[in-house]
Amino acid sequence: MPEPTRWWSRFKDVTAFWRAPVIAGVVTGVGAWLVWYFTKVPCIMENSAAGLCNPGVLASYINLPALASCLAIGGGFATFAGGYNIIMLNKERQRADDAEARLQAERERNDQEREKREREDERQRERYERLMDEFLEERRQANEDRRQYVATQQAMMNTLAEINATLVRLAEQQQNGHRANGD
Repeated sequence: MPEPTRWWSRFKDVTAFWRAPVIAGVVTGVGAWLVWYFTKVPCIMENSAAGLCNPGVLASYINLPALASCLAIGGGFATFAGGYNIIMLNKERQRADDAEARLQAERERNDQEREKREREDERQRERYERLMDEFLEERRQANEDRRQYVATQQAMMNTLAEINATLVRLAEQQQNGHRANGD
């Protein structure tokens, strides 16, 4: 069962599209009837004697078959115009449904592209973080190596200074020993 708002919307659409054709058909039929009603049967001798003659110009052309034809034309016009309006309404609904379907497909495609970009961005972010972690680890390792190098170099300098001091002492002792022997 269709929901009430959809049913009411369709009812309003049908009423709006049939209003003008029905009014046109009714006006055509009423107009033809009024012409027939206010004109009398053709003015012939018998009708003239009975007082049924109407001297109007249209009186000889309007009769019951003419009225039926007028009503049929009015009804046909109403049916044709209303049917045409319904066809156009259905085509317009189809176009609107197609446009809505295209819009939905475009939204879904945009959502898929956005999700794809987000996944790519997430991968790039993870790659960036991994590279940054590797860089920081290498930098920490380089700083550690540099610290160890500086410590090793300092130890070597200290060792060289001690060796130099030892050599200086030995040289002094040797010179002191030569002086003592050579004097």
